[in-house]
Amino acid sequence: MRSHASSHALRHAFQRRLTTLQKRSFYAAKAQFITIDKGVKTPSETEIGIGDPEQAFIYIEPRLGDAIRSAVAQQTGITQDLKMIPTVFHHTSRHFSHGIVPYPQVKISQDLPRQPGTKDDTSPATLWTSLKWHALTLDGSEEDEFEGLSRQSGEDWKELLEMLSRT
Repeated sequence: MRSHASSHALRHAFQRRLTTLQKRSFYAAKAQFITIDKGVKTPSETEIGIGDPEQAFIYIEPRLGDAIRSAVAQQTGITQDLKMIPTVFHHTSRHFSHGIVPYPQVKISQDLPRQPGTKDDTSPATLWTSLKWHALTLDGSEEDEFEGLSRQSGEDWKELLEMLSRT
């Protein structure tokens, strides 16, 4: 369980981001989910949630996040539960993929804002695979920080509820 000081810090950080949450809106959009089937690229259209042009995130359906997680686990041999998967956003082609595993990809219709320190055509990103919708965020963005805080808060609540259920 977290110490009082770290709980206070988490609450303070979360309250700072509450403004972001209140202003955060996203819109339904279409994206291409591209897989490889017997060596052939297989695109399929899917619904996503995407923010305003200055925001650096998209929401995808859990089945897509789970497919990416499964492909990464199979192709890299990672067996741990992956709740945060490092990915890369390619600005010119406007798609997310894992750094080592090129497929599956999520291709969107707009570029996302480059974050400070971005080199070349790619930005480091994270796939968050917990909660109702999975998120892809550019590392270092406010949206990345928000996803980390909101998902950690959810884990804290889960831990607290489990502890209370044992008492």
